[in-house]
Amino acid sequence: MRTFLQQFKSLVFLLFATAVTASWHSASAQIVNIGTGTASNTDQALPTPYQNYYWGSKQQFLILKTELTALGITSGRNLNSIGFNVTALNATPPGGYLETYIRLKHVTYSAMPSVWETGLTQVFYAATYTPTLGWNIHNFSAPFTWDGTSNIVVEVCNNASAWTSTSNASVFFTTTSFASALLYQTDASGVCGSPLTVTSTFDRCNMRLNFTLPSSGGNPSLYPPIANFAYDKGIDTVWIN
Repeated sequence: MRTFLQQFKSLVFLLFATAVTASWHSASAQIVNIGTGTASNTDQALPTPYQNYYWGSKQQFLILKTELTALGITSGRNLNSIGFNVTALNATPPGGYLETYIRLKHVTYSAMPSVWETGLTQVFYAATYTPTLGWNIHNFSAPFTWDGTSNIVVEVCNNASAWTSTSNASVFFTTTSFASALLYQTDASGVCGSPLTVTSTFDRCNMRLNFTLPSSGGNPSLYPPIANFAYDKGIDTVWIN
């Protein structure tokens, strides 16, 4: 009977700890979608991060602080990845899209000016990338910490060395109430610099952002700390002091 009671207590407490753990993980990671529009680009047009109708393209998208706070994102959260929702692959180039860069920067303006933002921090690079239908998630090489007060510019750029007979993948975008994107595509090298030509638009790719709390150092525990708790796996007994 004593063994049965010990095992029963162990089971009850482990179920409780599991529930607490699930809640803790939910609180520490927030995955949010920016934009809910269902329109999409044609196979020759922007906005889309997966562009190959021309040699290269450069695009910058503005995310407002008010959009982030409305979704429950708070200051000091680390942005770890960004995703784009592909609705049609069209004619994906053999071997994938070439030289894809993603860069980020804090800004203060609430509408994109008619000039390219410079001095962004690179968080993602792929020599080749082949998208799939649905959400394509790009994990960052290092987290980008949101300061909680600024808006964020997201830059996506790609550049091939020649034209190929392929097209752009179609992604969902949202038409915003403010100038939210700068677009450029051309048959030339060096598109990822600061070309003089720019097109401003209210159409912004829908994006999926993954935010987490910053690490306190070391390897994060799989479980939240529980005071005065010990569990002997070999004996199936739980002690609570």
